Amino acid sequence: MSELTEQIILTLKEKAIPEKAAFFPKFFKAFPGGYGEADQFLGVKVPEQRKIAKQF
Repeated sequence: MSELTEQIILTLKEKAIPEKAAFFPKFFKAFPGGYGEADQFLGVKVPEQRKIAKQF
């Protein structure tokens, strides 16, 4: 993994909201056989994601 990728992941994890991360798998059907089966959720809100994207 590149250094840039690692920086982005670290920044996202800093903004993670555990309560949201626990809720999203149910909402997006991220269970075996569900359409979001392999998805992983950090619980970062979209406005925060956009701010992070602009940084990089």
